[in-house]
Amino acid sequence: MGDGREVMRCRVPCKKKRHTAEHIGELSDAAWASSGLRHPVEDIFVRVSDNGANMIKGWSEGFQSPCLDHTLELSVKQYTDSDGIEATICKGRGIVGYFNSSVAGSGEEVCGLAACQRTASLPPI
Repeated sequence: MGDGREVMRCRVPCKKKRHTAEHIGELSDAAWASSGLRHPVEDIFVRVSDNGANMIKGWSEGFQSPCLDHTLELSVKQYTDSDGIEATICKGRGIVGYFNSSVAGSGEEVCGLAACQRTASLPPI
């Protein structure tokens, strides 16, 4: 990085043991040591994982950051499971389906969308 810090990615194999906080902590420490981490584990700036309580507890001695993908997935699930949203989702799917089967969405040369995409140097959908 130019400032003396190291960037390292390390996967922790947890297939043979239960995903308890204790095992996650032990396996993480062993994986970092075997990958050549020369600093104490406390010097690790960020550890990214899913939002599971076992991961958060297993890495309680350092900074743990939730994975963006998992956080987004949980947010979308909470939104789509809300009361009354199903009708809106169905309506949206219908609109997208209609557009994709229409002349405008088909990508045919006669439609305005394809011409606009060419003019704007955009790839056709």
